Amino acid sequence: MGKRKEFESGDLIDITQAASTTAARPEPEVIDLAEDSPHALSGMPHAQGRMMQHLRASVRRHAGSGRDKATKLNSSAAGHETSCSSAEDQRHNIMANATLVNSRKRTKPTEEPAGSGDSSPKVKASTAEPTSAADDEAARKAIMQHAAQLAPSNCLLAQLHAERLARQQLANPQQQDEQPKQHKVMKQEAFTQIPELKLLTYNVWFEEDIALQERMCAIGGIIQEHDFPHFICFQEVTQRIYHLFQQSPWWHRYAASQPAAQPYFTALLYRKDTFTPAGSFQSHDFSNSAMGRGVLSVAGAVQGIKVRIATSHLESPCGHNKMFSKERVAQCKEGFAMLNGQDQTDVLWAGDMNWNTEDGDPPLPAGWEDAWSQQNPRDLGLTYDGKKNAMLGPYNRLRKRLDRVFFKAAKYNLVSIVMVGMQALPGVTHVKSYKKGPMILPVLPSDHFGLLASFKCST
Repeated sequence: MGKRKEFESGDLIDITQAASTTAARPEPEVIDLAEDSPHALSGMPHAQGRMMQHLRASVRRHAGSGRDKATKLNSSAAGHETSCSSAEDQRHNIMANATLVNSRKRTKPTEEPAGSGDSSPKVKASTAEPTSAADDEAARKAIMQHAAQLAPSNCLLAQLHAERLARQQLANPQQQDEQPKQHKVMKQEAFTQIPELKLLTYNVWFEEDIALQERMCAIGGIIQEHDFPHFICFQEVTQRIYHLFQQSPWWHRYAASQPAAQPYFTALLYRKDTFTPAGSFQSHDFSNSAMGRGVLSVAGAVQGIKVRIATSHLESPCGHNKMFSKERVAQCKEGFAMLNGQDQTDVLWAGDMNWNTEDGDPPLPAGWEDAWSQQNPRDLGLTYDGKKNAMLGPYNRLRKRLDRVFFKAAKYNLVSIVMVGMQALPGVTHVKSYKKGPMILPVLPSDHFGLLASFKCST
């Protein structure tokens, strides 16, 4: 309080120091009674032109007061000698307006950026700051006390400023009250109970030459269609794909792991409004991987329940002579051992496990389950299907359940798991060459289908 700022030839003074400051100066000065009103200039000669413009504008706004009042106002601006029609009436009006203004919330001034083409002193913008009844009464008394000491022209300016402030307050009576209400609503939404916890795992296919932007946009559409799953596990993400995702409208809702220094990699995302991380993303490299594979995970809490989310892309088969079956089984065991060693009560591990029938059953430890097998025991759950995915062409006969969602749950129960991304993109095709000639094929979001699992808290 009480800060002073030199502005051209006049001083701008806080109203709480108005009485003492005016008494100390021998020359009449203008006091800015309303904190968001225009800066009033002192009675020095070079400021007379701007003051006259201000008063004439005020006269036009108060045209109903009559031609005589306009004449008095103009003569007051020119000479600063004409007295108010009634000093007692002016003081009465100032006190009435001050009471009206201070019955609401006092404003805290902040500097307003200068507008182009305007040479007049700039109005200070204000932000609402609640005050007590004692503060309001003190401010009102300060205005009343100083009104008795004002020079006639200053008295008139003070009245006009107070009236202008009162009109602005009356024109927007609820403006200052709406912001806190909006803030409360936003806080309530941020802590809304989650009816179901959703996890999406998707091998997005690193092939960048086949309708990449359209395919990534379609995957974004799946994310939005399913109400932004709380966790997303991506595999075969390239630098370019990661960049496309970053530019997507849904990306800002999530926190994501950083891209790896590899041709393609896994990425893990969690919803920022749902998951409270206990630390940063953690990467565990498999001890036997020749392809840079491992487990990417993050630990935290959802509504107070400790959870860990993990994703992997296990060793890929490379033809009949290089299936890497033993390596995948060993990697699966290593991943389970690493995740079991954590203190989270609920763990979800999802991704492209490249699991083949030659690998046998996954080596699930005690307490772990395969989500698809639990919910759909009679459905093969083929996430790579050369028969259903027409983008792969008529000669691709590979049909495998490569993608899995494993989970160990103490607080969450599996509700459902479904495949997504099984529809071709309308109007999007690609050309694939065969010995018999090129073929025009439809385009789907990926060569894999995605898996969307939903969990519900049991407590």
